Amino acid sequence: MEMELKQAEAAIEAVLFTMGESVEVSKLAAAIDHDEDTTRKIVHNMMDKYEAEDRGIKIIELENAFQLCMPLLRLQSFPLSFPFLISIPPHLRLILLYPFSFMRLHSA
Repeated sequence: MEMELKQAEAAIEAVLFTMGESVEVSKLAAAIDHDEDTTRKIVHNMMDKYEAEDRGIKIIELENAFQLCMPLLRLQSFPLSFPFLISIPPHLRLILLYPFSFMRLHSA
């Protein structure tokens, strides 16, 4: 059971990382072959673990979807130099540079 949970968490993390945008709970549930309520519980558990471990990434919940992102406090202390920005894919670069605008767009 513990291994199945770890595999589900790894799959969810991989999907959220590769998508680079919010992913609906139904799609995450299909990816790990669980129902939506179980999937939501797994993701909330992951959110708590990330927070407790002070990780460099976090999962945020949007309307019936989840997204992987960098915590705002880490972002403010991180030097956003030009070479660093060039190495980031454009869709993630926008989130890094304009996190509040991005959150407003997805909360409407």
